[in-house]
Amino acid sequence: MKKNKIKILVCYHKKDKLFKNDVLVPVHCGRALACEASKDGKMSEQDYQWMLDNMIGDDTDDNISELNRDINEWSAIYWAWKNYDKLGNPDYIGLCHYRRLFDFSDVIKTTNYSLLNRLGLNKKDLNKLLSKYDFVYREGFKVHDNTQHTFDYYQLNVNLSENYHSILYKQFQKFENEQVFYAGNMFIMKKDDFFNYCENVFPLMFDFLNKPKDEVNQNF
Repeated sequence: MKKNKIKILVCYHKKDKLFKNDVLVPVHCGRALACEASKDGKMSEQDYQWMLDNMIGDDTDDNISELNRDINEWSAIYWAWKNYDKLGNPDYIGLCHYRRLFDFSDVIKTTNYSLLNRLGLNKKDLNKLLSKYDFVYREGFKVHDNTQHTFDYYQLNVNLSENYHSILYKQFQKFENEQVFYAGNMFIMKKDDFFNYCENVFPLMFDFLNKPKDEVNQNF
């Protein structure tokens, strides 16, 4: 069995329990704005130093860290795409959140009861898993009718994709037919698939964000 290099970004925006090993890579999302007050208040100097000491930031080289409060963990996804070599050029790239970890305990059995090993979040177990699957994501759920406010912003994205982003427009059509939503921005995928994903998603995102602020849903 081929031993793939796997890296999974774990997104943080404040100090909390640290999840870090040879696979999990903590990343400080929105580091460019970390010293500015947010909905959670202002980060203390001690907490900011802890973030600097324990994880990479999304604010180096080619980055959109300053957009984090509009796009959340997408600033980390963009950073990984544009700075892939800094992650060691892995064969597989993933994303999760310090409050939303993958749990493969139902398919991986272990006698090592440390938390990350119990969840299957280590190099050995993930290589076994990825020998069977090319793409890992959360289970989808059926979407029901929501508010007109939310629909308006959704429709704006559909219209933008129809005019400028044909590949994503097909995905919107598929979503409308199936009405299955995959929440949480959690995935593990091959490098080439990740690059293709980013090359399609970010142009649409930037078009959307270039709309007047009163037309943009800030809960992106």
